[in-house]
Amino acid sequence: MCSNNVQNENFVTDAEPSPDKEHDPTIEKKSHRQVAPEQSEPQQNIKTITNVINISNAQGVHIGPKNKIYLSNSKKKKKKNHKLQSAIPKEISKLMCRNDPLSKDVITLVATHIGENWRSACRSLDYSDGQIYQFEEYYHRNGVKEIVNQILTDWTQNKPQESTIGALVTALWYASETDVIQRLTVELSQS
Repeated sequence: MCSNNVQNENFVTDAEPSPDKEHDPTIEKKSHRQVAPEQSEPQQNIKTITNVINISNAQGVHIGPKNKIYLSNSKKKKKKNHKLQSAIPKEISKLMCRNDPLSKDVITLVATHIGENWRSACRSLDYSDGQIYQFEEYYHRNGVKEIVNQILTDWTQNKPQESTIGALVTALWYASETDVIQRLTVELSQS
């Protein structure tokens, strides 16, 4: 067989085309006759044809039926969090320094308005993935609000010295839950 070299600016291959099965005499055709198992003939002259494709200097090449799509870039997330950590507004840094214990109203406000990063905030409060999973399993029927409410209630009961407004705001800040912090700032300034 001959080797076809196709060259483009970004695509080089030395793949050989598959032979035409109907017209190629080197490929054996299967017989449709049935042979009894005890009279079967031993197989001889089995020929294997393989195609090799060499691809170099290419991006985004897809071969096969499965696609994987990565929607987020972890490097961008880390940079975003780094910017958040370095630019804490004064009013939020004041909240981070508060040592007031959490009230039921604060827990309800946070549980009502917390967003998609609630697991990260719970990890910042020293809850393991296993503990978070157990709360999810037990309270999943009532939604995220109830799960977060139960975790924060558990936190205030089991670690009363650590469960302060400052610690909660810090955990929410590093979990990028700024909307909840803004609502909490307004609520606490009114009381």
